[in-house]
Amino acid sequence: PALEDAQRLEIWTLTIERTMNKYYLTNRYKLLFGSIWISPLIIIIPLCILFYFSSPDNGMIIIFSIFVAGTILESIHRIYSEYITVSQDGIMYHSMYSTIKANWTNVETVKTGRWWLFKPQGLIVDNPEVKMRSFVSSASLRISRSFISSKRFIPLSCFSDNWHDSELGQQIKKYAPYLFDKRPSPLQRTSTNWGRDLSRRTPRWKMCKA
Repeated sequence: PALEDAQRLEIWTLTIERTMNKYYLTNRYKLLFGSIWISPLIIIIPLCILFYFSSPDNGMIIIFSIFVAGTILESIHRIYSEYITVSQDGIMYHSMYSTIKANWTNVETVKTGRWWLFKPQGLIVDNPEVKMRSFVSSASLRISRSFISSKRFIPLSCFSDNWHDSELGQQIKKYAPYLFDKRPSPLQRTSTNWGRDLSRRTPRWKMCKA
């Protein structure tokens, strides 16, 4: 019985460690991001009102209502399609069009990058796994791979206010502490350039003396 309890505890611990923590857009970015997709209504609604009063038609009201409701529902869908998951296996960024998955060994640094119309802080990852949604053609994936660098940007600050000190930041610090204490990333440690830079910074005679 004691052995079975230990095995159950080990399985439970592994399950907890591999559980993915999911983070959605903050309220501020939900509003900003949603406004991108709702903004066309600012022009369309006055035009429809003007058209209706110039020539009243009940059919136009129905079509107009369906269009407005569809636009609002689509914006909500897009808002909740944007989220990231964090686990010991790596970090995944989900959007409406694709999923970017990177192991912690492929995470290089923290940097400000481009996310839609905004510039949040996030992670630069090297050669992540990119999976397009089913409605996105494989041709578009090949084109993106041809013209886009192997490095990708995963936004963070739009998913958590003051993310460095938040639960999200603590999770990342747990799995990739080198991002916070200025240590080289695993990619840098394995690169020959980093080794050459280290040799230039530390004279050989001092290394031998040590």
